[in-house]
Amino acid sequence: MDDVKSGPEVSELQLLLRELQIAMTDGAAAVARRMQLGANDLAALEAVVQAEPGHPIGPADLARRLDVSTAAATGVVDRLEARGHLLRRPHATDRRRIVLEMTPSADAAVEEALIPLLAALGGVEERFDAEEQRVIVRYLGEILEVWRRFSVAPE
Repeated sequence: MDDVKSGPEVSELQLLLRELQIAMTDGAAAVARRMQLGANDLAALEAVVQAEPGHPIGPADLARRLDVSTAAATGVVDRLEARGHLLRRPHATDRRRIVLEMTPSADAAVEEALIPLLAALGGVEERFDAEEQRVIVRYLGEILEVWRRFSVAPE
């Protein structure tokens, strides 16, 4: 009897991307454990780091980014501030706003948690020549754009 496939055919690349997504989620959980943080706490630090230059995020922005209530986001900020990972600062031009800033000790803790991973990833990158790297960069860049469009598309 023939194997019957249901749904769209999934390529090997798509399967690997799915596995990569799972591995990255597991990796984020490992970083959170190493830093003795909860998943939302680590996600909050990532959001602060990923803020566009000149556009720091505040607690309300963080709530939207984490998809939690403003009260929950305030709790996350309070925990991270108490642990010395975040600072609340007045906004440079809008006195009504507070912005969040990672502390140097938080930067160091994240770096320490990621050093083994970054070293291993660098070793993988070195195994590809410049042309192969250009193809990989192009492919991943296009995949990233698809994910970004998907994540903001209306439901």
